[in-house]
Amino acid sequence: MPGKKRVFSAEIVYNVLCMAVEKYFMAFFVFNKTMPDNHTMKDLVESAERIAPVSVPLKSNMLFLDGFQNICAISSYKRIIPDAADMERIIRTGFMAKEFADNALNGGGEKERG
Repeated sequence: MPGKKRVFSAEIVYNVLCMAVEKYFMAFFVFNKTMPDNHTMKDLVESAERIAPVSVPLKSNMLFLDGFQNICAISSYKRIIPDAADMERIIRTGFMAKEFADNALNGGGEKERG
């Protein structure tokens, strides 16, 4: 709405969405009784690919997400605030991660539970 104060900045939405994406991937890993090598978006995708195929668009978008913050670096911290054009892709990535996890947990690529 025009003139209405926005409560959630692009930076907040980005961070919340990245946490959600990580949780979807962690559900995938727990379901498959394994853990990722680390928790960057790149690490999550590469670890998941050892278990099940990850679509090229999801992988590309996950690497895109990694480009905004480098919070795991020991010596330096990099942060780029997403702009409006970035936000559409960022939000779409959340839906893609949900679909990836849903498919894995509900049949596609599912391992037998023990």
